[in-house]
Order: sequence, then structure tokens, then C-alpha cells
Amino acid sequence: MNKREKTLIYNLNAEKMKTKDECMEQFASVFGFDESFGFNWDALHDSLKDIDVKDFEELKIIIDNSNEILAESDKQDFDNLISILNDIKKFYSNDFDIDKPWGHRKKIIEILYR
Repeated sequence: MNKREKTLIYNLNAEKMKTKDECMEQFASVFGFDESFGFNWDALHDSLKDIDVKDFEELKIIIDNSNEILAESDKQDFDNLISILNDIKKFYSNDFDIDKPWGHRKKIIEILYR
């Protein structure tokens, strides 16, 4: 497995994330969340913690056109999203119940805004 094969990459386009609803749609589409996804901040947070990363060493979340993130929404929505992404970065940067089937070893995680 080469370095690229050890990296799980998700690309989001912030031009499709100008409102909270569009943001939720973009995450659901790109990450392949199932029909039980609740399309709210708590659901996004929980779903991002359920990414299957066990076969990868790195996780990258790339947000293109980041200046458009929630551009038509209020500041609270923007703050919620950034808080969730920061928490997800911490979550995957630590060992988590590595002896459990749902656990994972520490990953290198990058969230790129470009």
C-alpha cells in the first residue's frame, strides 16, 4: 500500500455549502451518510465520528472555495461547523478504544481550507 492508498480523502465544495441545508447536503453526499442522517449539527458531529478509518493512516478533509462556507447563513452556523471540524480533528488524532471493534488508532488528520 503506497502513501496515497493509506490516505482517506474527502473533497467538499463550499460553493455548494452556502446555507446550513446545503452544507448538510454536501456532507451527506460526499461522506455517503445513510438515510438516517438527521441533517443537523449533532447528526453531522456524530456521523463524522463514525467514518471507517481502520484501513488508513491519514484522513484528509478538503474544503475547496472555503470563503463560501455558510456565506448565506448566520455566524452561529459557521461557528458550529468550525467547532465540529476542530473536534473531529482531535477525535481522530488520539487512540480511541483500540481494543474494541469500533476503535481506531491515532490518525494523521488534516482539514484543508482552500
